[in-house]
Amino acid sequence: MSRDDLVRELGLPADRVASLIDQLQGANLVRTAVDDPDRYIAVNPEVASTRTLAALEEEAARHQNRIAGVRMEFQRLVTDYEQAKTGRQRGPSADLISDVGNVRAFLADIGEMARTRAWSLNPGNRTSEAGLAAALPLDLVALGRGVELRSVFQRSAMTHSATRRYIAEISEAGAQVRMTARIPFRLSLIDGYLLCATESGERGAKVYDNEDIVSLGESFFRFIWDSSVSVDAGVEGTGEDVDDLSRAILLSLAVGKKDDAVARDLSVSVRTMRRNMAMLMTRLKADTRFQAGVNAARRGWV
Repeated sequence: MSRDDLVRELGLPADRVASLIDQLQGANLVRTAVDDPDRYIAVNPEVASTRTLAALEEEAARHQNRIAGVRMEFQRLVTDYEQAKTGRQRGPSADLISDVGNVRAFLADIGEMARTRAWSLNPGNRTSEAGLAAALPLDLVALGRGVELRSVFQRSAMTHSATRRYIAEISEAGAQVRMTARIPFRLSLIDGYLLCATESGERGAKVYDNEDIVSLGESFFRFIWDSSVSVDAGVEGTGEDVDDLSRAILLSLAVGKKDDAVARDLSVSVRTMRRNMAMLMTRLKADTRFQAGVNAARRGWV
């Protein structure tokens, strides 16, 4: 059928028929006759669909290749951005972030993306007020979107007013906070990232995203968590129960550590450690530290 035939058959204006023919040709449902370019022939829809889908699949493949290329470009930009902003340097098994400020910036970045958990071990008898002020709003926002926030602090940190205020605010918002006598090093677990302090003398952190290493960090955190007590229980514990700081002092002295080494391990002053030891000896009715250790063992304190 020619175009003129279609106009007469359908009773439509010529321009409307021309538009319909263009649409049908675009869908491969109509083609011109080989021997007469002015005559149109209907195409089997199955054949038409094969041709149309093949063209669409080819176009989709081009788009996928373009998307892959753009993704690679953005990934390179992300790497450059992280290195420029946080000073991260790729090591054989971890990224190294230099400088405390860069560590805080990186924690803020991944904290904003956290969806499941944000766990931390916080050693020392105090945390900088600047660090606490920077962490608080981020923690509250994370708690608001359902992130599980767990933190363990050293008992000695409860003497620091800014730390107590921080703990009170995040606890009220739903965080779980515990305390223990000693935390060996700083550690953070945020979704699939593990951050831990670098070796002594370096200011910064190492970042791991290897599943096995992150799982090991999670096991260590759970070990510290399970051996810790709630903040209220640690502060209010009285009577014959021994608190975790006293137990840590007794255990450290039992293995022969000197006073300064014990104090350093527990992040307290030597004077504080000795004052606690003197109170322990009074409670244990002991004249010597050796006798205090024996009496503590009899009571099940160590």
